Amino acid sequence: GQRFVADLSHWETLELSDPGKYERYGGRLEFDADLSNVSITWQGRRTTPDDPEWAKVRYVFISTVLLAVVVEQHTIQVHYLNAALFGLCTRKCLPDDHPVYRLLRPFTLRTVMINEHAVHTIVMQSGLLYHGSALSWSGLERAYRHAAESYRHEPEPARLRRVGLIDDDGNVAAGIAFAEEGVRVYQLIEDFVRDYLGLYYTDDRAIEADAALAGF
Repeated sequence: GQRFVADLSHWETLELSDPGKYERYGGRLEFDADLSNVSITWQGRRTTPDDPEWAKVRYVFISTVLLAVVVEQHTIQVHYLNAALFGLCTRKCLPDDHPVYRLLRPFTLRTVMINEHAVHTIVMQSGLLYHGSALSWSGLERAYRHAAESYRHEPEPARLRRVGLIDDDGNVAAGIAFAEEGVRVYQLIEDFVRDYLGLYYTDDRAIEADAALAGF
């Protein structure tokens, strides 16, 4: 059957602010589609639920997942590589009477201000991520770089297909809620955008002929 993997082992290499006080982050979680045969490999050792160290290793991995979601996906990838660039390009590349500008503007409103504020309150050495984690500043900087370098902008169905949660026939992995719901949400957004753009563009050639949109 299918075997699923959540690999956060790269977090094991990130420097800690006090190695004598804190354990390293990281781990590689593996499990079957029916949630059996669960294991976490951390610091070179594979641990299963019947292992005396399981509670500790599980706690380390859960802590890593929480921090990875906040640091990599939410802060760097969503705020700075998605929202910030969309907000900037919308403002700089599209006239304010352009239909795509009017579509995107409500979703990027105050994005630049929020991200600028987050530089001081969340991202830098004065921020929450440094003071609220066990990472040293150099370790956190490496986490930022990894998040940026490993990111690729792609439609959600394509990402799910790449990681094995949608098969070649378009079937979503059963029982994986975020995959099932993610595809439905993506389809709702795509339908909304297509219906909106259909009010202004008759076909793909009309879109290609839009010089402002090409620059965007």
